[in-house]
Amino acid sequence: MHNNYWELSVELTPDVSTSISFDVNIIIPESKATDRFVVNFEQTNLGTDEVVLNSPMVVYPNPVKVR
Repeated sequence: MHNNYWELSVELTPDVSTSISFDVNIIIPESKATDRFVVNFEQTNLGTDEVVLNSPMVVYPNPVKVR
């Protein structure tokens, strides 16, 4: 999560609850801007580059099989 006003980023993790305190000053437009906070998502590869060819490997359901 990025705070555009403070120019500060905090990493959010799925297994931890995160609480962020902030103040709004009505005199400073940036502190109450609608785009003050932005959540950025990073693409992650869930696969592996390491495949052992002599081990049994099963993919179920078979994504190639036409039904």
